[in-house]
Amino acid sequence: MASISTTDLAIQWRAALADVVVRHPDRRSTPIIEVQDGDPPRLYVGLDRAWCTSDPEKSRAPFAISTVELAFFPGRDLARAWFTAAWVGYLQHEALELVTVGDLQTKILDPHAEPYPLNPYNRGLRDGLPVRLTPQSMYDALRIVMSGPEATGMMRRAGLEI
Repeated sequence: MASISTTDLAIQWRAALADVVVRHPDRRSTPIIEVQDGDPPRLYVGLDRAWCTSDPEKSRAPFAISTVELAFFPGRDLARAWFTAAWVGYLQHEALELVTVGDLQTKILDPHAEPYPLNPYNRGLRDGLPVRLTPQSMYDALRIVMSGPEATGMMRRAGLEI
């Protein structure tokens, strides 16, 4: 990968995501997707307001989902594919909160169970929106929505190896 300035990196990411439309299943929540300047630039993913899955009267505003360091730019199409997989990973996390036993509190596969950083049920959020985006973490995110060979092929077509 060729080295580019962090300003150029942020510009490339902004351009790639500028016309991507993101919706939340709870239409009361509006996604906030922002490429923030920095070294490296970061992708902020949040909601204007998040509604509690176990208590529909509770909400938090604003609600930060994740911030990802953008260590490289994979090209427009792969950037969009990664972001799509990342959003699906977040929604998978949310969906796991909606399947309960007998009440709205007891989750069968609780994505918040401890130890949180290693929780296998939190894979969608953890792998989808990693702390730092690298070719490997991009591959892991793509694997949320496709097979390993498909993810490898998509990355190779963009000139990336894992």
